[in-house]
Amino acid sequence: MIGANASTPPPLQAPDDVTLGAIASTPSPLQAPDDVPPSLTNDIHGFYEAKDGTVWCKSVPPPTRTPTSNIFKPPVRQVRNPKNLYTVGDAYKRLINARMIQKVVCCTDLEGERVYGKNWEKTDATEIEGFVGCLLHLGALRDNRTTTTVLGDKTNGNQLLRACFSRNRFLKLSNHLRFDDKSTRQSRRARDAFAPFREIWDDFNLNLGKEYIPGPMLTVDEQLMPWRGRCGFLQYLPSKPDKYGLKIFWICDADNGYPLHGEPYLGKVGRSREMNIGRNTAIALSDSEPYFGSGTGRNLTVDHFFTDMALSTHLLANNITLLGTVRNNKRFLPNKFQSGEGLKKGNVIFGFQKKSHTILAYKSNQKKHVVVISTMHHDDSFDIECRKPEMVSSSLPNHDDVCHNHAQHTRLKW
Repeated sequence: MIGANASTPPPLQAPDDVTLGAIASTPSPLQAPDDVPPSLTNDIHGFYEAKDGTVWCKSVPPPTRTPTSNIFKPPVRQVRNPKNLYTVGDAYKRLINARMIQKVVCCTDLEGERVYGKNWEKTDATEIEGFVGCLLHLGALRDNRTTTTVLGDKTNGNQLLRACFSRNRFLKLSNHLRFDDKSTRQSRRARDAFAPFREIWDDFNLNLGKEYIPGPMLTVDEQLMPWRGRCGFLQYLPSKPDKYGLKIFWICDADNGYPLHGEPYLGKVGRSREMNIGRNTAIALSDSEPYFGSGTGRNLTVDHFFTDMALSTHLLANNITLLGTVRNNKRFLPNKFQSGEGLKKGNVIFGFQKKSHTILAYKSNQKKHVVVISTMHHDDSFDIECRKPEMVSSSLPNHDDVCHNHAQHTRLKW
C-alpha cells in the first residue's frame, strides 16, 4: 500500500542517483488539446498517448492555487466522547456494547435449549464476556490453534482459561454460541446470505463509526477472516496468511489502522459474473459515513484491485482525492508506463493532466516496476529522506496478519 502527505509541497530536487522523466498536463483525460497537432500525441514532443486515447503530458503543469479537494476540513483523529474512557475495557465496551452481548446471550440460550432441552445451563452476560475475553487472551498468546485438552491441563494448561471455565462448559459455549434466532434464519437468509451475523455486524459497524473521527488519509483494502467451514461465499486467497476464509472490505484511518466500516463479500448474485467489484466497493465504503464522505477533502489510498480511472474521476467530483497502484494492463496507461521499457533501478517517469490526474512509473528493483495514479499530487516532488517520489511510500499495517494471530480457526457450518 502507498501513502502521501495531505498537502502538496513545493517541488524538490531529485537525488543524484534518480533519473526523472519529464511530463506535462492536459485538461481532458480522453483527448489531446485542440491546439496540439496529432503528430505530437505519440510519446514524442511532450506527450504520451494511451491505447484508449487518453493523453498524458510530460512536463509539470504550472503551479496554481491548492485545489479544494486537497483542503481538509477539521476536526481530525478525535474520539467523539472521551469521557469515562480510561482503560482498554472501557474502549471494548464502546465497540461491543451491552445490547450486542445480550443478543448473543439470548440466541445462545435458544440454541442450547434446542439441543439439550432442560439440561442446558443458561448463560448470562458475564459468562459471555468472559468467554470472549478468554478467546482474545488465547489469540494474544498464539494459542488459538491449541486443543482444549492441552489448554485444560492442570500442569501446562492455560491457567486463566481453567479458572474461568471447565473444559466441557467451554466446548459447549464454543459449539452453541449463536448471534441470531435459528428458527427464523431461513426466511432471512433468502434475502441476505449474511443473515446469521447481520444484526451484530451492523451494530458493530455503527459503533466503529460513531466513536472516532478519522484523519485526512483513509485506505480501503480487503481482509480474509480465517474460516474453513461450509459457507456459500467462502474465499480462497493463496496470497493471504490464511488461505481460506470470509473476505471483508474495510475502510480505515491510514495513520493508525482504525477500522471505520466493513462490508463482507457475499459472492456473485445469480450466475452472471459481477463486474468492477473493486470500484463499486470503494465507492460504497467512501460514501458510507458523512465524516469521510463527499466534501471533506480527504484522500483515499487503495491498491491495484480497486484503482481505475472511473473511480478516481468519481471521487474527485465529490472532493475526495485518490492515491493508488495500478495494474499494468489498464488501457489508460501509455505503453511506456505499462512495459517500463528503458527504466533502470531508481528511475521514474511522470505523466500529468492539468488539475486532475498524475501517473508515475517507478523502477523499485531490477525485475519489476510499479505504476501509481494520484489526483492529490500535481508535480514530480521527491521525498529526500527515503529517496523516492512522494507518491510512493511505505505500506500500511497488515490487518490480515493481526487477524491470523487472534482468530479462532473453525470448521463449523455457517
